[in-house]
Amino acid sequence: LKTADKSNEITAIPELLDLLDIAGSIVTIDAMGCQVSIVEKIIDKDADYLIGLKGKQGRLNEDVRLFFENKPRGAVFSVASEYDKGHGRIETRQCTATEDIAWLKERHPRWNKLSSLVEIKSKREIKGEEAKETRYYISSLRAPADKLLNAVRQHWGVENKLHWVLDVSFNDDQCRIRRGNAPRNIAIVKKTALNLLQIIKRNKPRVSLKAMRKLAGWDNGFLDNVLMASF
Repeated sequence: LKTADKSNEITAIPELLDLLDIAGSIVTIDAMGCQVSIVEKIIDKDADYLIGLKGKQGRLNEDVRLFFENKPRGAVFSVASEYDKGHGRIETRQCTATEDIAWLKERHPRWNKLSSLVEIKSKREIKGEEAKETRYYISSLRAPADKLLNAVRQHWGVENKLHWVLDVSFNDDQCRIRRGNAPRNIAIVKKTALNLLQIIKRNKPRVSLKAMRKLAGWDNGFLDNVLMASF
């Protein structure tokens, strides 16, 4: 959904949620969407939320960080880990989750149906260089760490499967279209083309999207196959 001029995702997210049937779903949003009003709308539509935290949430983020760094005795935690290797990198993620948060709900009572806290520690190795990151989330889910870790992983899958692909295969970051409705129009065209190519790729798993784009420009027969691909 296009954000309004001189606005941002905070105003667009509620409008997008109004358009979607999200009942029974898990809505994941990065820290930009960590707003009480957005959480209220998600709960009102019978869905659950898993939302990232950053310093802009004031004491909420700080309280969660200190809780995980100084785990109190008696608190119960669930832990799950996963390991990934691909695209020249090795990544390990560990999820720690807890539902012992009565203290947090007393301090921050406005967060509707707040049920669990999540800590994700990730370590990435690329060409011998190592980078570590710790992220925190609040959630309405009462779920084990492996389910919460999977939900976080699926959230970042949007970046990997859409934005990263658009940049690599369509040079999206180099696009200089800025005026009027042109940016939105070209974004729709690129994403439509990407979806069509990904349908064709199911039968050509060894051919890259970039190679298929070139082939569509050289071979009208292949181009016809792409344009007739069924969603």
